[in-house]
Amino acid sequence: MNKQTDLQNNKELYGVFNELRNYLAGMAAGMTRDESLIQELIPLLFCKIYTEKNIDLKDKFRAESKESAGVIKRRISAIFKMVKKEFEDIFEEEEKIDLKAESVKFIVSKLQNHDLTTVDQDAIGNLFESFLGRS
Repeated sequence: MNKQTDLQNNKELYGVFNELRNYLAGMAAGMTRDESLIQELIPLLFCKIYTEKNIDLKDKFRAESKESAGVIKRRISAIFKMVKKEFEDIFEEEEKIDLKAESVKFIVSKLQNHDLTTVDQDAIGNLFESFLGRS
């Protein structure tokens, strides 16, 4: 990829993170602080990156329109169990994805076509900036 393409991809990803932030803020009753919203997204970002780095799981982080939200959430929750084992210093064993199934489907659908492992900037850093960099 060239520098122009990298810049465009980063811009698109930043826009996706802003869209996710706005979606969660609108959907999450009682969760208006951006720090709380970030906490809900971090497990899904780890799942996304984990599937990108594990060839056997590459096609598992997806949300097809014909799939029910419950099926998608169960699949992502199963991936999150693997993530927790891999990153036990970051996640507690009892942690789970608390978002409603419809929210998980929406988030996965927005992230599924982006490769977070090849973006020029740190994807988690972009997320924090899009959430906390608001004034």
